[in-house]
Amino acid sequence: MQKFLAGFLKRDGLAVLLSTFLIKISGIILSIVVVRLLTVKEYGNIAFAISVTGIVSVFAGLGSNWSLLRFGPDLPSISARFQLLKYALAKGTMYTLPMIVLVIAAAFFLPSNLKDSKYFLIILSVGVLTSFLYQALQSYFRIIGKNKLYSKSNVLGSVILLVFAIVLSFLLNGYGYVLAIVLSPLLAYAAFYRHIGFRKLGNIKRVDKKFFTYGVFTSLGMIASQATISLGPIIGGYLNAASTDLALFRVATIIPFNLLVLPLLIMTTDFVHFSKNSKNAAVLKDYYFQYVKTLSVFTLIPFLIILVLNKTILLILFSANYAASAPISLVLLVGVLFSFFFRIPLGNILAAVGKADWNVVHTIFWLIAFIPISILSYNSWGMLGIAASISFVLIFSGFISLVLFFYYLKSIESKKLEANPTSI
Repeated sequence: MQKFLAGFLKRDGLAVLLSTFLIKISGIILSIVVVRLLTVKEYGNIAFAISVTGIVSVFAGLGSNWSLLRFGPDLPSISARFQLLKYALAKGTMYTLPMIVLVIAAAFFLPSNLKDSKYFLIILSVGVLTSFLYQALQSYFRIIGKNKLYSKSNVLGSVILLVFAIVLSFLLNGYGYVLAIVLSPLLAYAAFYRHIGFRKLGNIKRVDKKFFTYGVFTSLGMIASQATISLGPIIGGYLNAASTDLALFRVATIIPFNLLVLPLLIMTTDFVHFSKNSKNAAVLKDYYFQYVKTLSVFTLIPFLIILVLNKTILLILFSANYAASAPISLVLLVGVLFSFFFRIPLGNILAAVGKADWNVVHTIFWLIAFIPISILSYNSWGMLGIAASISFVLIFSGFISLVLFFYYLKSIESKKLEANPTSI
């Protein structure tokens, strides 16, 4: 455990940890305030729109923000990495604009029970681009080893969102909230762009065709993972769930999905580390075992406490209007706990070592399975059934990731033996 923590701290993990902790505290405060400022119905309509754009956002820039993390560390200089960033921003923006147009067009074909989500969806569609710009810049900070700067950008972005969302929600209700979601990444991007300098961009001699292929595969893997969460309210909406039910579901996700910050911030800090050691089975295996031991010590007891006090926490934070969210939240917490140890760390490691396509195959399988499972579950138990379907997918896809991880380790060990046969 000491070895794992020492490596994590060496890669500025503490800065990432503190910034992410502040971000999540900010996010929870924002959720509490917004839930109390907006009506349950209006919040439900926004929840549907956020779910749609959340899925589309994963494809923003054809995943070039992820490709930066994979290919950037291999480039010989900061200047070369800067050029790759500029290329990713230019091409990524070009690929993102048609996505926005498609989302706007889709907003005019929503079913009658979701008609009030139309304008929220149109406004939030622009956020697909602003969030891409912000994330690409943050990826650049990570590939040049500036995790502290990455952390600062995270904090500033969350503070801007918190302030804007509260003020604009108070003044403009739901429309103010979605405007804040769209504008905050753009303002954070503008504030931190100066840190990369305004250097002249030379001609990029060659961008490997794998750059966008990897980005698309990673996005597909991310979309399949994200869809198990974001598709919940979408499926519920199209199955005629009331906006109040969607609001209850959205509130139920706040605690479980905010807990995912811990494994995600570790993976964020160490993603480049995995990429650099993509052919070193011993390093990857040791890292994962150390990760499991360390996370077990720090998370199991807090998880048990949250499971026991789940309903009480929801009542304190969001009022008695959302008491019915408690069973949904409890079911999701179980899936999230398994994600801590399997789906998140192993999925990120596989993506970092260049096996994003492996993630795609099995996560798309689970996505396809999730849709009929959630529909059947909804018909029996409503939104609680959809929550159970999400946890089911999180758990079993995590075990598949475990199998793929050890298969990958075995494959690179075999190649190493073939390249360096031991003479007897």
